[in-house]
Amino acid sequence: MRAHVLVIEPLSAGARLPMAAHALGAEVTAMALDRGAVRLGEACRSHIDRLIHINVSDEAAVLGEVERLHAARPITAVIPGFELFVPLAHRLAARLGLPTNEPSLVDATRLKDLMMARALARGLRVPRTHLVRDRRQAMEAAAEVGYPAVVKAPDSTASTDVYKVHDEAALLDRCARIWRRPPDEDWDFPLEPSALVQEFVAGPELSVETVSFGRGPALVNVTDKLVTDGPHFVELGHCVPSSLPESALEAVGAVAAAVHEAFGIRVGAAHLELRLRSNGEPVLIEVAARLAGDRIIDLVEEATGVDMCRETVRAFLGAAGPERPLRYGGAACVRFVTAPGAGSFQVDAAQARSLPGVYDLQVPDAINASGAMRDYRDRHGNLVVRAGTAAEARRRADRALRLISFTPVTTDAIAQEAP
Repeated sequence: MRAHVLVIEPLSAGARLPMAAHALGAEVTAMALDRGAVRLGEACRSHIDRLIHINVSDEAAVLGEVERLHAARPITAVIPGFELFVPLAHRLAARLGLPTNEPSLVDATRLKDLMMARALARGLRVPRTHLVRDRRQAMEAAAEVGYPAVVKAPDSTASTDVYKVHDEAALLDRCARIWRRPPDEDWDFPLEPSALVQEFVAGPELSVETVSFGRGPALVNVTDKLVTDGPHFVELGHCVPSSLPESALEAVGAVAAAVHEAFGIRVGAAHLELRLRSNGEPVLIEVAARLAGDRIIDLVEEATGVDMCRETVRAFLGAAGPERPLRYGGAACVRFVTAPGAGSFQVDAAQARSLPGVYDLQVPDAINASGAMRDYRDRHGNLVVRAGTAAEARRRADRALRLISFTPVTTDAIAQEAP
């Protein structure tokens, strides 16, 4: 019988899951809100056989729909398509007796307070972390971790609501912003009225992308990251493979294996974020049981030929292992385009694409932006290059970026456009 894959909210990197499932011969059902900022893209929609419009933050309603669907057309795999709904997808899979991560631990791969507590209990290196709900707790936490400190929401995604603070005034301001957050603007569920105050770990940031097939990670990629240093942490680029020395890669791989064991991650994709202390020690910053975003899986495929999205679907469908190992035959790099404010981009696209290795360039003609660098929404395009080595890929990306110029909107132009 043809496999039947259910994807819960195929967004961001998860938007490729329906296509991967179709390519493997499966029937695809998706459950999604599918409106406003989280409307599904047409490329994703074209690979969905059955789209159930539902607010997937209503777990009881989703469960009822899943039980009706499963009775009519038995489901073979439930796959999370977006980070917010990873725990829900695994709880559904467990209820149906399908491949899943450890159900009792899935919330710890989503909520950062539970995440840090679980990692610490299992002996993993993590930043000193305190959950705070008022001014007194925040100041006591900062006194313990010291400045600079990191303030973050326990339930945010994509590096939103994450701040680097240097003093008490900034600490209390950022905590108050998190405490006062309104309900989620897309799915309208309440957000946590608490904040995390963490030790700031200096050192290079990297991520680890894995796919598991019923046990520890079988596919392991390490990505070098280019990230701003505060007050917000905005990711400006990624490069695959990592340029870390072999000894450091082995240490990172050992941490990745320990994280999978600690969090019961045994099927599908995971994305870990780490920083390296000055002595080379990896420190776990976050764990997510889903595909990496920011085009990282594109970079992995360019550098190795392995489609981690396809492998994720194969894992949930019960495959015993990957179709092929990760072997780097080259390198790939993405850089994100930013702007100091409202204005227009100019790019000699023909010249940029004629540069060695440039194979994708996406830049809007004009933007209306504040110029702030707060999170992923303050990036306005990207370019991707390939090369024989990571160092050459970075050089090619930097050369291509220099071909993109920006002209700000002048106050005279704004006045002329005003009614």
